Amino acid sequence: MKVNKTPILEHLSEKEIAKLERTVFTKRVQETVYCYLFACYTGLAYVDMTLLSEASIVEQEGREYLKGGR
Repeated sequence: MKVNKTPILEHLSEKEIAKLERTVFTKRVQETVYCYLFACYTGLAYVDMTLLSEASIVEQEGREYLKGGR
């Protein structure tokens, strides 16, 4: 029997993301949701998010940016 190894990719709709933003969770779950939403809006991969720290935030011309690399 042949098994399809291509993963099925699904994404959240804007409505579903908005619902996540409005929903109140326990503190632990809320922190996870914030990280997930941050990844959604920045396009950062999970592995890149794990490398972020306060030192990753740089200010230039009055604006804050994330600095980092793999």
